[in-house]
Amino acid sequence: MSKATLTLKTDKEFKQVYSCGKSVFSKRATLYYLRAKETKIGISISRKQGKAVQRNKTRRLIKEFFRLNYEKVLPAEIIVVAKSPLLNSYDETSKIMLKLLSKAGLTR
Repeated sequence: MSKATLTLKTDKEFKQVYSCGKSVFSKRATLYYLRAKETKIGISISRKQGKAVQRNKTRRLIKEFFRLNYEKVLPAEIIVVAKSPLLNSYDETSKIMLKLLSKAGLTR
C-alpha cells in the first residue's frame, strides 16, 4: 500500500468494529480495533472537543501518525475516538497512539 491510508467510511464498517472488535482506553483517546487483512483507519471526534479547526487539527495529527508508522501497525480496522483535552502536538499524539497500539497488541 502507498503512503495514503485506507479509511473506514460507511456506518456499517464503523458498527462492525464497535460491535465485534475490542477496545483499549487512555485518558486522551480510545482505540477500537478488529483484526483484518489490511489496515483501515476511522477517526471520531466529538463536538465537545472544540470548534472545527481544533477537531480537524486533531484528525490531521492522527492521520499523520498512521501515515508515518504504517509499517509498524499490524493489519486491523482501527477507530480512534479522541477525548478531551485535545491532542495538541504530533509528539503527544504519537506517544498516546503508540501506547494504545501496544496495549492492543497491534505493533510489530
